[in-house]
Amino acid sequence: MTILPVRVWLQDHYYTFSRFLVSRVLTVTQVSYADSLKISLAVKKVLVDRGTFDVTQEQMEEALFNIMRLHGYGDEHICRYRLMTKFNHQRVPLVVMVIGTGCVGKSTLATQLAERLNLSAVLQTDLVFEVSCHASIQDGVLREVKTVYQRFETDEEFISSFRRECEAVNGGLQGELHKVLEEGKSIIIEGIHLDPTLFHNLKRKAEDAEKENGDPFIWAPFLLCTTAEEHENFLDNHWHPDLLEVLSNLGSSRAEIMTELKKNFARIETYLMDGCKSMGIPVISTSVNGFSETLDSLHSIVLDRMQAVVA
Repeated sequence: MTILPVRVWLQDHYYTFSRFLVSRVLTVTQVSYADSLKISLAVKKVLVDRGTFDVTQEQMEEALFNIMRLHGYGDEHICRYRLMTKFNHQRVPLVVMVIGTGCVGKSTLATQLAERLNLSAVLQTDLVFEVSCHASIQDGVLREVKTVYQRFETDEEFISSFRRECEAVNGGLQGELHKVLEEGKSIIIEGIHLDPTLFHNLKRKAEDAEKENGDPFIWAPFLLCTTAEEHENFLDNHWHPDLLEVLSNLGSSRAEIMTELKKNFARIETYLMDGCKSMGIPVISTSVNGFSETLDSLHSIVLDRMQAVVA
């Protein structure tokens, strides 16, 4: 038996109802993955059983919202679904920044958050840093060995070197950020070289958007931090014998390297913490065994920022 496609009409245009797309949007609204599949399947079944193969957007949403309520998802999730519909229709630029020192789970959380938000673009500042190194290797602006993997006598010398790296990475990000803003795209940027004090222009654009003084734009930055004990766990999970050669500038033994590495990571966290506090950027605690809770917090922050901007 051939099942005809359901066409959802938007005035003079239509799109074919997709259970996959509906389930993805439901996941963005913080409906569980399993329930999103059940709900989208149930909507398709209701429409087909009724013989309604041509429906308006309003009729499709009415069926969807009724089934969402049956599964325990009420007004809050329905409002989020409508929010995502407007967000996608208006093509509002979204820039999510996952800031933090080394070995706090930035890459993992950024990837998982991208899956939650149905985003395909995740940019790591490590890649931008490498490109910057090759671009400036002749004039000596940057060394190939990161600041965090080197010894410095004072905190001031360390931060000065680290900030130069951040400025170079920031310059490399400008082209991508301009593209996102001009084309109404979404991106998650994560990495150790995201210095919040260098993004005053994004903060201003975001504030103007919330006050309706500027073009719609969503900026959702947050700083990941952890306790010294948890950071030790992160570092232990990250350690590999091959790192002895890579981190030879810090020492000749694992113990010596780990001591210097923790010192440098702590320097960066203090610097980033001060910058984020001055910019009003949320600080989120994380742990090796608490990724799920951290991911929920990041997800909620992004949705709240969307709600503040998307009319």
